[in-house]
Amino acid sequence: MGRNRDLDPSESFRGAENAGDLIGRTFGSTNDPLWATRTAMTFNDGNSNGNIPFAGSTPSPSNEFVSVGGANRSIDTGIAYNATFRYADGTVGNGLVRVLQDGAGNMYMVPPPRDASAAEVQTSTGKPIVSITINRILQNDFTDLNTDRFGLPGDPTFPCFCKGTMILTPHGERPVESLSVGDSVVTQDNGVQQIRWIGSKSLAAPELAANRNLLPVVIRQGALGDNAPAQDLMVSQQHRILVRSRVARNMFGAEEILVAAKHLTGLAGVELLEEPGEVTYFHLLFDAHEVVQSNGLMTESVHRQAGLVRCRPCLARRDSGALPRACGGAGKLHARAALHQRAAGAQSGRAPSKA
Repeated sequence: MGRNRDLDPSESFRGAENAGDLIGRTFGSTNDPLWATRTAMTFNDGNSNGNIPFAGSTPSPSNEFVSVGGANRSIDTGIAYNATFRYADGTVGNGLVRVLQDGAGNMYMVPPPRDASAAEVQTSTGKPIVSITINRILQNDFTDLNTDRFGLPGDPTFPCFCKGTMILTPHGERPVESLSVGDSVVTQDNGVQQIRWIGSKSLAAPELAANRNLLPVVIRQGALGDNAPAQDLMVSQQHRILVRSRVARNMFGAEEILVAAKHLTGLAGVELLEEPGEVTYFHLLFDAHEVVQSNGLMTESVHRQAGLVRCRPCLARRDSGALPRACGGAGKLHARAALHQRAAGAQSGRAPSKA
């Protein structure tokens, strides 16, 4: 988003006095879209409490900072604005945008935190953003940054189904794009459940080329067993697939594990799709984290509390991308690693005391 004079010049005063500088300004354009100018930002949460304090009258701890392009920087302020979003498909939306400013005056949009509303998540991550126009201030008195956010490496945005994926419902299989909020889906653990929210995200070829972590994984028919899947299945790289095997039992002490699709690409018939053209991802949210049948293969749904570590004993091999099922409550999927030093594709910034 470029640079600006210090939005919070008086560190003894709670609130960013110059937050109004951005009202009426537009960031991004057709020739220089925001989706093409992402910045890698690493959160370093030295005390592992899930927050990085903003610079204030008391200096931030030396081990609490963000790293941008290899340079470590303190966070000076965070502000929540209402903004108008213009997307690559020509549509327009209105919603919350979160802006950070570092100690050098650089400004960044940051992804929404894990507890953000579905509306905010959809507005700021649902489609490639061309530009935003800042309309008004919603909150400018945050004290620290919540480090658990959507869009982090290894878990960008959501587990996603590609358009055309067939989801099992009580009335047979239906294409994911035909489903609506309130429709019923058959889940493995909790029977028939209603969809509470559906998100979609279309990615054009240039954005996919610039962000390889957004490329889909294709699992060919029968790659994981007889009719598993029943037909080729395309999902996001972070979408976890339910795998049953002796290896799972030996490595994780569980009969079944959820494995990120990208960690299956070493298997015959599972590969990264290098030139998919445009891809449309769909995200399904239920009351709980569920396992659903997609093209005949059991896969996960979106989990609102993803990122929260529910069952640390399950994380014997966090770097493997494989997470055991059933480590506690019956039928519930536990364990989402909340890494304390993670890189965010900075495109969007928060709201209460944490940004």
